[in-house]
Order: sequence, then structure tokens, then C-alpha cells
Amino acid sequence: MHVTELLSVLSAPAELGEVPPGAKVKATLAVTDRHGATIAIEVLAGGLVRRPGEALGLKLTASAAGSSSGPAARCASSSPGSRIRSPCR
Repeated sequence: MHVTELLSVLSAPAELGEVPPGAKVKATLAVTDRHGATIAIEVLAGGLVRRPGEALGLKLTASAAGSSSGPAARCASSSPGSRIRSPCR
């Protein structure tokens, strides 16, 4: 996945959704700025993302999720984190 694809997913329309009890985290994305501040999100099944430990998350709307081969589907996959790292600082 490329950073531009990730940004398109993060800016896609979404709805507030409850995280099911016992939901498994498929991936965690953490971004650290040059000052050392880190922001993390967890990717769960069904197009749901949340901040770690929160009971509510954001679910991509049907129109944003698109086809199973679109950027939203790739974001929710369990691809290695190195594939979405940007060389930009």
C-alpha cells in the first residue's frame, strides 16, 4: 500500500460504530512525528478503525468502502507495516 492510498482511506466518509466485544485487532498503525509524539489507530474487521482501547470506532460507509480490491480493502488487510511506511519526514 502507498501512503496516498492510506490517506484516501483515512479521509473517506465514515460512521460512528460500536466495536463488538472481543473484536480482534488485525493491524495497528502508529505514526510518530519528528518531536516524538505518536498517534495510533487499530484496524479491525469490517472496515472499522479505532484508537487503541476505545469502545467506539469509525466504520467506512458503503460508498467509501468500494470494491474488495480498493484502497479501503487493502488498508484492512494484514499487510506488513513496512509496505505503508513513507520515506518522507
